[in-house]
Amino acid sequence: MEEIKNIKYYVYDDCRLKEVAAEEYEVWRDNGMHKCLFPFYTRLINGIRYSITTTFLGVFEEDEEILPFMLLYTREIKDETLEDKTEFFNDRDVMGKRREELISQIEEGTRN
Repeated sequence: MEEIKNIKYYVYDDCRLKEVAAEEYEVWRDNGMHKCLFPFYTRLINGIRYSITTTFLGVFEEDEEILPFMLLYTREIKDETLEDKTEFFNDRDVMGKRREELISQIEEGTRN
């Protein structure tokens, strides 16, 4: 991977962000570590599938705000997307709390 001068590369290592060279980021990404943040969540309720995916984005332009943690929330019926929302975070724990809030709301909906 050719390192571009105005790009910053980050990995999530030992509960902290670490700036790395392009080659180290590529190895980390290729090992699938960017997908190991929280388990994939999916639930089918009354024909509607709710899904929550989290991931880590580690490549940013020099002047971009570093928001490497991404949460994707979707609601679908068959092949039709009812809601598709992406949220970005600069802290894994904050993203984890938001994930739990969404799961709670989904689960709460099954009890009503």
